[in-house]
Amino acid sequence: MSTTQCFLSLPVELQIEALMHLDHRSLLQCTLVCKSMNRSIAESSELQFIIELGSGGMEFVGERTTRSYPDLLKQLRERRDSWDRLDWRKFENVTVESGFKAYELVAGTFSSSNGEDLRVTWLPSATSDARSVHHLEMGFLLRDYAIDPTQDLVIILEEDFVPLSLVQPRTVNVHVHTISSNKKHPLARAGVLSFIISADSSHGNGIYTAALAIAYDIVALTISTGLASYGIRILIWNWKDGWLIYDSQTEGLMDHVCDFALLGRHAFMMMSKAYSGSLQIYSMPHPTVSRPIHVASLQLPDLHPQQRVRYLSAHSGPVHAHPPEHATFTTAPDVRMQVISVSLSSGSMSTGSYTIFVHDRTLLRCIDEYAGDESYRTVNIPWDSWGPDNTRFLPSRETHWLRYVQGQRAVFSTSGTSIDVFEFNDKMDLPVSHAHRRFTRLEPSSIPKLDYFANDVVTHLPFRVATRRMTQSYYAFMIDEERIIGLENEESGSLSLHVYIF
Repeated sequence: MSTTQCFLSLPVELQIEALMHLDHRSLLQCTLVCKSMNRSIAESSELQFIIELGSGGMEFVGERTTRSYPDLLKQLRERRDSWDRLDWRKFENVTVESGFKAYELVAGTFSSSNGEDLRVTWLPSATSDARSVHHLEMGFLLRDYAIDPTQDLVIILEEDFVPLSLVQPRTVNVHVHTISSNKKHPLARAGVLSFIISADSSHGNGIYTAALAIAYDIVALTISTGLASYGIRILIWNWKDGWLIYDSQTEGLMDHVCDFALLGRHAFMMMSKAYSGSLQIYSMPHPTVSRPIHVASLQLPDLHPQQRVRYLSAHSGPVHAHPPEHATFTTAPDVRMQVISVSLSSGSMSTGSYTIFVHDRTLLRCIDEYAGDESYRTVNIPWDSWGPDNTRFLPSRETHWLRYVQGQRAVFSTSGTSIDVFEFNDKMDLPVSHAHRRFTRLEPSSIPKLDYFANDVVTHLPFRVATRRMTQSYYAFMIDEERIIGLENEESGSLSLHVYIF
């Protein structure tokens, strides 16, 4: 008797108990073994729940003891169908003060700061109302911040207004606080992370741009100091033990790096404008005991000889360490899209703008495949070897605010009165809706080479788009796991967040 026959001879209940230890991809493979196993999987609400949860890039984080699998499967399908049809269940309006210099949308919270204060609003959900915490004074001025409400964590780059100096170095402070009390975070060994900017005889010791990002116990700061020879500077700490893991000023930075993105706790990506542009993948297998490893260089499509990359940047949904408050389902940690903006130019003239959609798992696969190479040489991967099958390369869509990406979804506005939600996941068999237009794109996209590229840029990553006309016009949209948020300026000067809840 074969292994399959032995398994199928077991009672169905034992088969299901065993199969529940598999992930959704393995279960889908099991449906192809034979009709009997396919029927057992199709008729099991437990196994269908695992399949549909994983196919949607979600994890279950609610209370299992009080819910049956048929009920959970019903709730999951209702949530998925609501997103597929863009048929939100609830609408609420939240008003916040405008005039802020920094903002964030993370784990169901919208936060903002005018440089002196910090206001955090937990947005309404399907089961809870909005509430806010407002710290009128932080004890220092704020330049930028990053936030993870699931860790009661805010990390703040202090604005010190030190006079620009061409000869004196400058000490910069990054504060590790709690959202709730605006005091040193209890898990942080040091409440302040500091670094020094050396003076330059041409550009001084100023900070021109700054951006913070958090992933679990890792915080990264990207700054530009105006030093033409340095470009940007990247610093990475473990905020809990205060350990400086990486400083590009001492480690060295490859030419023409213009942006940076965390890919989780153990990896990050730099974007280089050199030649036709590239994505540089780094591994941090043991952040506190070894240097990051430059694993791979993923090349972008070859350009026409007269073209160059003017700018390259990446945007993705935030990383939070724990599920959002009151959540039943949350985006799986390995399910994130990077939305990469590419701007081309010829001489001083801007010639084209494009957007590349790529899964984090595609980028992280480089680490799985090449990080164990004992030669420790960076692997150069041409576009044709990785890009066509794993990305979508499309003409750029206009965005006014960040946080338009969450998990596998991205929201774009068409003329302010209509939205398109792009979704990239493993499940594309959607029913037809008469209420809202939706289509699945399985055929390739082709960007003609014209005078921009060396060859036509053809990409195949499947995606679908849901479109809905809004009842009013908005100047920007944001998205998180449970909401689409339309932004409207009120006559009073306040900012109105129109929260559409799924």
